Amino acid sequence: MPPAREQRRIASFFEDICHNYEKFSNLYSLSLFTRWRERLMDEIALPECGSALDIATGTGENLRMLGDLARSRGRELDVFGIDITRGMVSFADSGPQITLSRAEDLPFRDETFDISLCSYALRHFYQERVFSQLYRVLKPGGGVYLLDIKEPGNALVNKGYRTYLSRIVPLIMRFRHGRSDGREAIEAVDFLVDSLDYSPNTDIPEKLERAGFENVRTTPLTMDTAFIAKGEKPA
Repeated sequence: MPPAREQRRIASFFEDICHNYEKFSNLYSLSLFTRWRERLMDEIALPECGSALDIATGTGENLRMLGDLARSRGRELDVFGIDITRGMVSFADSGPQITLSRAEDLPFRDETFDISLCSYALRHFYQERVFSQLYRVLKPGGGVYLLDIKEPGNALVNKGYRTYLSRIVPLIMRFRHGRSDGREAIEAVDFLVDSLDYSPNTDIPEKLERAGFENVRTTPLTMDTAFIAKGEKPA
């Protein structure tokens, strides 16, 4: 759980980085961020007709991909997003309904959505509060789908992962983006490494179960550097 000062830093950081967020994310992850999102979409069980909520929707990539997924499967799905960062939301498509709001205090009625999801933001939340809110706004039988990076369980892999982020990625950023954008990109990587320190994301299944979710399952991704977690609200 990030301390209060980190919550303020998080909001400020994403306002500053919004115009380059997707580009930097895919560069330092070697395009894995996009591939992992695609894996997340593969896990989602869509209703024939329903609604979905994406928290920390940012530039709206999850909403766009959800819309494409629903159309490809012939389903009717209303998609909604929330985010605290006006700058990030300004880069999202105008179609989905996006509200400026904290994930810890969702402005929706109980049992509103069939699906809830979140990508690459769990580290920045008061997770127990967010999972309780997601449980509240999901309909009985609804599913939660989460994707984020994590601290690898293997000490050797974790050391190599952090070395890559702190030493190799800055060199790539400087080479690809020059002095100005390179400095901003390096600050983004520093921010990511710091977030793993205060929230390594190693206990997500237990927190989901304490919130009331059942059939919680996790899938490690790419040497345990990321994961997908999913669960169900009892019908």
